[in-house]
Amino acid sequence: MGQAIILLLVLAAIVAYVVARTRRRMGLIVTGKTWLWVMTGFVVIVLLMYEISARR
Repeated sequence: MGQAIILLLVLAAIVAYVVARTRRRMGLIVTGKTWLWVMTGFVVIVLLMYEISARR
């Protein structure tokens, strides 16, 4: 279980990095809040997808 959480956080960081680079190229401001919200959103979406698939 611990490895799954670490993997989820690493994937969230990679997604946040890609979003941050994309926003910078578009000329938008990137702050720590941007990273935090993207990572949080990614984790919530992945956990919701896991919950939905585990119910069946």
